[in-house]
Amino acid sequence: MADSEILISVIVPVYNVEAYIERCVASLIRQDFPLEKVEFIFVDDGSADQSVPLLRQLLSQNEPFSRRSRIISHDINRGLAVARTTGFHAANGKYVLSVDSDDYIEPDMLRLLYGDAVNSSADIVLSTFIIEKNGKSKNVGSGHWTPDLNSMAIDAMNFSLCNKLIRADLLKENQIYGYSDIQCWEDLGVTARIFALKPRVSFVDKPLYHYVKNPVHRSLTDRVNRDRILDDHLRMAVEIQSWLTERGLAEEYEEFLTRLKFCAKVKMMRGKGKQVARWKQTFPEVNSRILSIRRIPLLYRLMFKTVALLPTRLVQWIANRCDLFYR
Repeated sequence: MADSEILISVIVPVYNVEAYIERCVASLIRQDFPLEKVEFIFVDDGSADQSVPLLRQLLSQNEPFSRRSRIISHDINRGLAVARTTGFHAANGKYVLSVDSDDYIEPDMLRLLYGDAVNSSADIVLSTFIIEKNGKSKNVGSGHWTPDLNSMAIDAMNFSLCNKLIRADLLKENQIYGYSDIQCWEDLGVTARIFALKPRVSFVDKPLYHYVKNPVHRSLTDRVNRDRILDDHLRMAVEIQSWLTERGLAEEYEEFLTRLKFCAKVKMMRGKGKQVARWKQTFPEVNSRILSIRRIPLLYRLMFKTVALLPTRLVQWIANRCDLFYR
């Protein structure tokens, strides 16, 4: 098949997901979109379990799907951002879609997103999605959606890659790929820069992606890894600000940057061992603007504004007393 005939490249990073890869692959096989117009790129990011042997077995059992699929392997684990970038560079499709290998998608996802992209001449088409955790499901993102970066809440609906069909040239022409050394908010590192370029965006108000919160395989969200998450968030805020500044866009997106910095440092004041002085000293320009930050609940803003105004020693004393409620 000529590369020009491929409409969608589906990028699937794979790392130690032997318990989930079969469900993911099954959802890709069930797509009601012409198989000959799709390529599936699985990026083995140095898996140490049986994920890849199981993947190869699944492909061998589905011959038409197997002919449209390929596996690219990293010799060591390099992280989700790098795995996705490997897939993006290998993609031949007009559009790309990211699917995490412990998640799965609805049978009509490719058809609906691509059809909307064609009808609206969109660079990006996104859908709502379903979060699954502990056997419970929740639809996320239904209703009004805005493509204005300054108006976006910092959440998965807006900044995940997995619920978005993206025109491949938008990534390639602007050299927008994940920051290789940042593992948390890696999606935001790509999507925020894309939205800053004001692409044509369309919205499908239907949950098409299943985001499965697996506590073992998504260990970066565990409290024991709070410092790592915090470090990644802080570095991402700095990287995004630098990128926007280089392109003369920082002033236009000052509201977004303020919200991003606020959200980036918030883990310093969550859980046990709160760091009041560090919170005040990190992105201090944000502290005077807290009450004006949109898309953050008012009670939350009032609480942090109080922290910013009160003496550090007093707030730290209160925080230490609160730690007594944690095991």
